[in-house]
Amino acid sequence: MIRMDEKFNWGRVVVGGALAGVAMNIISGIINMPILNETYEDLVAQGVYEKVPRSPFIVLHVLGLFVLGVVVAWLYAVARHRLGPGARSALVVGAVVGFVASVPSGLSQASWDPAPYFGPLWWWWLLGGFIKVTVGTFIAAAIYTEDEEEE
Repeated sequence: MIRMDEKFNWGRVVVGGALAGVAMNIISGIINMPILNETYEDLVAQGVYEKVPRSPFIVLHVLGLFVLGVVVAWLYAVARHRLGPGARSALVVGAVVGFVASVPSGLSQASWDPAPYFGPLWWWWLLGGFIKVTVGTFIAAAIYTEDEEEE
């Protein structure tokens, strides 16, 4: 059972999570615009992808990464009691969450996406997801301190 004691710093979890969300959105933007934009345009021209998404994708994606930022900040804050504070714990949490969040969806994209099998999309989605979650966790970990550590 996870016990939230008086030292747990929810303010730092939210701030660290928000900053992690900013970083993850920037990394996502870099991957999807300068790196993959030409591939997206080719797939739209071929009729493989829709020109306009069926849902408010951008809004949902951006908000989802902010929520994920708070989740990894919270997981780091909880895990640091078992793993110890610092970069090693952030790497462990970020790598585990990055793997869980990226590998299944990346592999399903590789299996079911009508785009060419060895095209760059699913590789970038898999690798990019792993990288952005790990970087976001490092940022959240750098912000997080227990309440008594601030004194």
